Order: sequence, then C-alpha cells, then structure tokens
Amino acid sequence: MADTNDSLSRSLTVFSCIPKTRMHESRSAMRDRTVLIEPPPVTPLPHTDSLVMALSERAEALAGDLVDTITTSPTEAEYTWVPPPEAGSQTCMNNLVSVLRGSMLGPSAFDEQSAFVNGVDRARQRMAVSTIIESDRIAFRRLWRLLVDEVPRHPNVDVAAMHHMTANLHEVEEIFATAMFAGYREERRRQAVEEISQGTSAMDTLLHGHAHDNWRLWEIANCLHLPTKGPFVVIAADVPCVGYEALPNIASKLRSLDVFSAWRLMPDLQVGIAHVASERHRDNIIGLLGRVASGRIGVSACFEDLLDTPIALHFAKVSLRGPHRAGANVAVFDGSMLATAAVSAPSVMVKSASTALNGFSDLPYTDREILTHTFQTWLDNDASVRATAEALFCHPNTVRKRLHRIERHTGRRLSRPRDLIELSLAFEVQHRLI
Repeated sequence: MADTNDSLSRSLTVFSCIPKTRMHESRSAMRDRTVLIEPPPVTPLPHTDSLVMALSERAEALAGDLVDTITTSPTEAEYTWVPPPEAGSQTCMNNLVSVLRGSMLGPSAFDEQSAFVNGVDRARQRMAVSTIIESDRIAFRRLWRLLVDEVPRHPNVDVAAMHHMTANLHEVEEIFATAMFAGYREERRRQAVEEISQGTSAMDTLLHGHAHDNWRLWEIANCLHLPTKGPFVVIAADVPCVGYEALPNIASKLRSLDVFSAWRLMPDLQVGIAHVASERHRDNIIGLLGRVASGRIGVSACFEDLLDTPIALHFAKVSLRGPHRAGANVAVFDGSMLATAAVSAPSVMVKSASTALNGFSDLPYTDREILTHTFQTWLDNDASVRATAEALFCHPNTVRKRLHRIERHTGRRLSRPRDLIELSLAFEVQHRLI
C-alpha cells in the first residue's frame, strides 16, 4: 500500500510540473484519441433485465402515467404542458423505452435520435423552454419513482444495482436534454427562416399591389401580425448603406408604444406598415421616428384599406424625397386633395406645373422663393391681404405688389377661380416635386 501511495504521489508531482500549454495540448490530444477509440460494449447490470423488461412491456401505461403526472403537478412554468398529438405520443413511447434501456445498459445505449425528434415535435407545438424543462424534470423524477416501486417485485435486484440504475438515469437525463434541445433549436431555426421568408413575401405582395381577394388579404395581415382594418401609415426611410437598416429594432420599439408594424428592407429603403389605432398613436409614431432617425424619413397619410398600400408607399416616397423643414428629418404627407392631385402622376404634373410657372424662369432664385412663400401664406390665411402681411411681418401693400407680380409672370388672375385653382396646384407641385 505504501508503494502504491508513493507511486501516486510521484505521478501527481510530475503532472503538476507540466506547463499549462502542454497540459492543454495533452488534453486536446486525449480528446482526439478518444474519438478514434471504439466505445466498450454495453453490458446490462446484473438481474435488471427482468425489471426493465417488465416496465417496457407496460410502456404505454407508463407513458399515460407520466402525462397525467405532468399535467396535474403544480408548476412554475409560464404555460401548462399540453399532451402531444398521436405522432408525438409515439415519439414519447420511443423515448421512454430508450431511457429504460439506458438506465439498464448504460448511457451509451440511449437512442439520441428519438430525443432529437421529441425536440422537433415540441418546437412544432410552440412550447416554451421553461415548460419543456419543468415537464422533463417532473417526468424523470416520476420515472425514477416507478423504477423504485417496481424493484420489490424483483428480489434479485439488489441495492447496488438500483444505485447504478439511478446513476445511469441521471446521465441519460442529461443526454436526453442535450439531444432534445438540439432538435428544438434546429426546428425553431427552420421556423424562423420560414417566417422571415413568408413575411418578406407578404410585404412584397402588399407593397407592389399584387392582385388578391379578401381571404388572401386576411392571410397576409395574419402573417404580418397586422389587423385587416386601418387606419395604417406607410413609413419609408433612407438606408445608410445596402444591407443596413435605417431604423434598427424599430418594430420592437413601436410595439412598446402599443403599435403593431411590419417591415421590409430594400436596397435603398426600409419600408414599414404601421397600424395607427388613434391620433395619440400617430403622434407617438412620428415622435419616435424623429428621435431615432439618422437619415430622412417619409410618412404617408393615414389610409383604411391594406389594398391602398402601394399608393401610400408612393406618397411616403414623395414626402421622403421632397423638401424638409430645417432640423426635421421626418416629413409627413398631409393627404389633402390638392397634395394628392399634385403627386399622383409626378411626370405629368411636373410638366404642367413647369408650363404654368414658366414666367418665373427669368427671375432670380430669391425673388421666386419670396413670391412662392407669399402666395402660400396668402392661401393659408384665406386670401386675406392684411392677415398675410401680419404673418410675413410686412406692409399690406407689399403683399399686394407681390400678388400682382405673380399675376404678371404667370398670365393668370387670382380673382378668377379657375386660374386660382391652377396656380394653387402648380405651386403645390413645385413645392413637393420640383
């Protein structure tokens, strides 16, 4: 015995003198060699084959017992476990038989594939991880209790064999959890990719106005987690670079404001559809966009039907590309009839407006800006010269002179309703598109 202790002491001393780098190398080499070594053949514990055979023959009843135990036990998980469908029940049976084999023959006899399939089934059921962990803990404790209760019926199974089976059961539980969660993660990853693909397809369908009936529209809204009825707004934001989001995590930020939204990243834009439940929600959306925006953002006017998403996207793009107020990155389309008419057919309206305002082309840029601003202020103040002068901080005669200059350079009379409408539309087009 003394020689053995001396030998062990010398071995420990030598091992402690090995540098850490060499120690890590030795461990790595040992792991590599372990892979090449064939696992030793499994041998059953003595006198346990009859015990496991008896339990395996009652596998269906045991599975029902485990289900009842799990569903009736008080849990702290977020959701209550729901018994699996028929296909899932067969997987549970396979797992039960495999666990019993592993407890008798050792962990290497456990079939990890059945646990992997069990994880896939649970992911398809959308079970929460907390529910899975707690239900498995209850199931393995109940299975151990069933083993203990079965032992008195088999006098040849001694205490040592029972201890070995208990140790094997604990190891099998760890192996089961590892394989099961591997299947769970794999299925959840596949579901995430599929959901992203479906969401992208649904957004493209809405944004590009593909033909669809009411049923298809309901499917799209359900896929995007949006209601079928509005009001909605479309948001378009300039991306800093291809592949990068202009508004990172915007969906979750809007959700914190009780706003549901769906988003699509394009090469030049990040586009979203947001549900606006009230005027307060609309103000919250615009306020949030103003706080997080690093580039320009255009917001459409509210619309009721998801079928109108393409035209709303057009209005959001027009607001995005149009002139912005100083210090404001978010431009909101007002949805007025005049503004809608001005931007509905941009190429046609730009030509018409350029013809109507051609007389301004000889004026300096500063004069054109002054006349345009005066005309817009005059319209905003109900064509009142005095109110316009107060708003512009100038004399009423100055306003009258500017209005006369507009008439002279455009060849139209502001006292004629038709001429006034044409000029209003031309200035609106100039403000939004030119």
